[in-house]
Amino acid sequence: MVRPVGRRVFFVSPDYTNLGPSELGPPTGKRISFTTIADCLCRENRIAEEWLVRDYSAMALALGYRPRTLAATQAAADRAAGKGRAKWRVEAMNRVADSARTPFPGGSIPDPHRDPSAFALDFFDRVVNHRRLAAVRDSYCPAAHWTGPGARRLFGWGEITGWFTALIGSFGDARITVDSTTAVEGPGGHDIAVRWSLAGTHDGSALYGAPSQERAYILAVTHWRVLGGRIAEETTVFDEVALLRQIEGGL
Repeated sequence: MVRPVGRRVFFVSPDYTNLGPSELGPPTGKRISFTTIADCLCRENRIAEEWLVRDYSAMALALGYRPRTLAATQAAADRAAGKGRAKWRVEAMNRVADSARTPFPGGSIPDPHRDPSAFALDFFDRVVNHRRLAAVRDSYCPAAHWTGPGARRLFGWGEITGWFTALIGSFGDARITVDSTTAVEGPGGHDIAVRWSLAGTHDGSALYGAPSQERAYILAVTHWRVLGGRIAEETTVFDEVALLRQIEGGL
């Protein structure tokens, strides 16, 4: 079991009633639920750093908004204000793009129960950095359940492989880094939380419309329930509205 000292990961799905204006628009009166994950680094029993990811596209859809339209409006405001890419985002994209290349993967995927961190590193490196999509069958249960941004629901090897295929098909030069891994042993298996970063150029139309050739950065957290050495359930969260805003030429 690997559990970095002082790190905690929280997973919540709050219910809210939209009674006031928000960054998405005017009040709608609708009651919605969406997924949020906080990855917190604690020192002396206090949170020193936090990485917060929220499913904004699911929130927007539940409120009756179109995520792409919201993102285009935000990007237009960025351009009108003369704002360039945020410095921290450019630095994050460069860090991922310049990360060390690994040899072409061979052999079996590490045992997630014995070494969750090695499993996470190896899986994402194989699938995204080396395009070895067959690793999905080696890592997931045949009937695995997958929940992702925009409240997407997928089932089984075929649909999950399709998600990774579409993600890579949207960012042809995509590279990914695993930035943090936390694991907790439970009955019959492990719960593993992985914070990862992806950077790439939007040069394909698989997920997010016509290619814009804009560079984009994704900060995401994935939670796995691992049973019998394979992923049985997954929840992945990142802010698709922020991603679409980048694709539209915004911050």
